[in-house]
Amino acid sequence: MQRSSALDGFAEVVIDNGKNYNNLGTIWRTAFNLGAAATGQIGQRYKRQSSDTLDAWRILPHRVYLDSDEWYQTMPYGAQAVAVEITEGATSLYEFEHPKQAVYVFGPEDGSVQPRILEKVQHTIYIPTDHCMNQAVTVGVVLGHRANQIKERNGSV
Repeated sequence: MQRSSALDGFAEVVIDNGKNYNNLGTIWRTAFNLGAAATGQIGQRYKRQSSDTLDAWRILPHRVYLDSDEWYQTMPYGAQAVAVEITEGATSLYEFEHPKQAVYVFGPEDGSVQPRILEKVQHTIYIPTDHCMNQAVTVGVVLGHRANQIKERNGSV
């Protein structure tokens, strides 16, 4: 049995030192709705969120990493790490070609993706806006862009 080309690849969402637990529930729900394979967090403990009205945590694996080294050592085989961060040298989301196997790392609203992570990722992207965005909204924008790009790539838009 052959898988549909629309299903080729996967995406995971990892939150680096998330500030707001309410964002986590919205991120779980958004990741589930936009086809992510799993979610994770670095530096925070798991806690069920009322904003996850779909209970996506029951369907999507959610991993908690003690630090960035543990996260990187357990990256899925063949996956490319993509940091979402406003930093020098980052590529605009609108010019970015999403990898088929991707793990997206999002920094906290009150800080940045850890330098140790930025040193290890294969790509760094940013969303061109005039002001900073809510973390959960940023996840939705990136995953929505990815889903649309995959549909275009497969000729199903």
